[in-house]
Amino acid sequence: MKSFYTATAISILLSINLLPSIAYADTDGSYCIGQGYVAVEARGLWLKAERPTVYIVFVSSEGLSDRIVIDSPADKNRRIHCDPERIIISDGSIIDFANRTKPKVLRVNTKSKTGFRDDLLPYIRESKALSVPFSDENHLYSLVLSHVEQVPPSGGMILHHVSARVVQSNKFGDLIDARLLAEGIRVETID
Repeated sequence: MKSFYTATAISILLSINLLPSIAYADTDGSYCIGQGYVAVEARGLWLKAERPTVYIVFVSSEGLSDRIVIDSPADKNRRIHCDPERIIISDGSIIDFANRTKPKVLRVNTKSKTGFRDDLLPYIRESKALSVPFSDENHLYSLVLSHVEQVPPSGGMILHHVSARVVQSNKFGDLIDARLLAEGIRVETID
């Protein structure tokens, strides 16, 4: 009887491990686009970051801001949501930028009913450009997501090089300016 239960337990464990999984233990690279800005959270798992951080680039009639770096709550930041004048972090904290030159983190730690998206920069499968909403008749602003796969000569893995840039172009499509928002590499092992 003992061997029956052992065999059943082993088969259950094997079937659980073989099921496809889309859940990630920890995020790194959740991004969102707001009215006149783009934000990406990075933790250093897949994207280059020394500490849990939210990177923000604002667009304005003067062009693109430098990348702003905001420390985010350690081990609690899972996803972000872009609102018109703030970023909501999934732990309930808020990055308020009523003053866009000096955004500040408000540690409210309340349960948020915000609908968070599961867009993660390291998991994009193709390069694409997403429009950044901003009323400027002479310029277009885009979040350009880049994805390139590389198989090293030794094999056994695929390197997914990813990056996000905020790009300003004129109405004829000529590049005016670009700011790197985040970049990194996700490793996928293959058999």
